[in-house]
Amino acid sequence: MATGYKFLQTIADWTIPNLSAGETLTINAQGYAGGTNYNTTDGPTSTVASPYVNEIVSIEITSPTDVNGNYEGGITEIWFNVNGNNSLQHFLNLPMSGWVNMMPPHENVYGGRDRAIVLGKSFLQVCMEARNQDGSVRPVTNMPLHNTTIKYAGDFSVQIKTQSGWTGAGNGGLRIVAKGYRYDLEDLQFLGRYYQGTIFMDTEGRETQNLGPLALTYPVPAFTKLSDFEALPGGIAQKAKKVNPMWNFSYNGQATQRGSTFVLSANTAIPGAASGNVYDTFQDLGFPFAGTQNAVIIRGMGVQPVTRPSYLERVGWLINGTNYPANNGGPGVGQYASDAVNNLVFGDPGYYVPGAGTNHQLGLYEPVPRIQGEGLLIYGTNAAPWIASQAGNPIPQYAVVVGLNGVLIEQ
Repeated sequence: MATGYKFLQTIADWTIPNLSAGETLTINAQGYAGGTNYNTTDGPTSTVASPYVNEIVSIEITSPTDVNGNYEGGITEIWFNVNGNNSLQHFLNLPMSGWVNMMPPHENVYGGRDRAIVLGKSFLQVCMEARNQDGSVRPVTNMPLHNTTIKYAGDFSVQIKTQSGWTGAGNGGLRIVAKGYRYDLEDLQFLGRYYQGTIFMDTEGRETQNLGPLALTYPVPAFTKLSDFEALPGGIAQKAKKVNPMWNFSYNGQATQRGSTFVLSANTAIPGAASGNVYDTFQDLGFPFAGTQNAVIIRGMGVQPVTRPSYLERVGWLINGTNYPANNGGPGVGQYASDAVNNLVFGDPGYYVPGAGTNHQLGLYEPVPRIQGEGLLIYGTNAAPWIASQAGNPIPQYAVVVGLNGVLIEQ
């Protein structure tokens, strides 16, 4: 019997009051780590009860603060597992510090909930957008690129790795909330008839370089069993063609050279990349896709100094050996971004808000800025973002964070 009348609901809600420096905490689907219960009071557990599957469309993170209201936790990574130990960190790795919170609570986003960014459109939404009033199918392109949500038939859990730990004395600690939808097999069969796998994307940048479009057909399952849901984007049962949400961030893992571009990757297939450029392999923002069919669509990009002075001056992309944006009369290639002027701020924008000073008195956050117009399509080429300092001063280690979101296609 189809459940019908779908409503967004809380799938998981965890609160971690404190964590020691250098610790990695694994909270299972029942909300426990060892004998400690981390479920927020009266919160649900994330295990799927038969006969349902779950879809996570949004994550909301409350960053911990100390008794003085200062952010705690330092370099902390948050990632998720499904169906036991199947880690999603490869494509979904999130920071915790409020300065660079990529997924704050929606009610705490500047401009209101409508500016908050979710993982993707729900299965329900994309399917109903392809349904005509008479029930027939409306041809829709790029449905898998929009339905980039986490889908699972078993359980959903979280892991947190912290460098410096936190006390949570100011606001109760770290809180992680996952929201989404629940479906049964009849739901999947009704909605699945509208799901289409045609993917096509081209951009002005690629056309002017004769690089060609991204064009493929994503395999749509038959929806004869609940586990077929996991063969859709964001699921662990995808076959040769995988589409997943891509959310990642990177600190500069070592001090930069004065005035030179510093590539946020350790993969030496990308010019300028070097061992130690990023904190760990999961914060590597390089895309070594030359000679492959892999692609990434960057929909949002932000940069935030977290140590001041950081001496940040520019941010940009190295694509196929060329730096973008081109030097248009500024101090060099790239987009201007500094400790005082930053159009790409995300997380806590306190330094850039008149009257807010150098802290987060307003309690509001900026989402990762969406790339205006076309997304940045990287397909069959090597690419990575970079940062650059002022001519006279290097950027200190771990002083600047770049955050990205979009869609990862592996085939």
